[in-house]
Amino acid sequence: MTIKVKNISGLENYGTSIHGFAGKFELAANDTVREFNTNLEGEKADAINAFFKKLNDIQTAVFSEAPEAIMSFGKHIFTFTEEIKGIGFSDIAYTDY
Repeated sequence: MTIKVKNISGLENYGTSIHGFAGKFELAANDTVREFNTNLEGEKADAINAFFKKLNDIQTAVFSEAPEAIMSFGKHIFTFTEEIKGIGFSDIAYTDY
């Protein structure tokens, strides 16, 4: 197994940037998200209600789940850099075992 990191501080900054982006994305999503619903009845109501349900499901994935996943990704990168610094690597890390 080979681990090669050429710029630990750059990797740390990358994780921090991703985490910050996710926070901004989450704020924008909170201002953007809308709940689609209707009280229609009749022959076309099922289709329109199904369409609104699908829009709501997509919104949940994009505006709720995606920012959390991006934030988690950034946090893992940052945590990884802290851990490899903690075991003695400084700016350049290379190991092969």
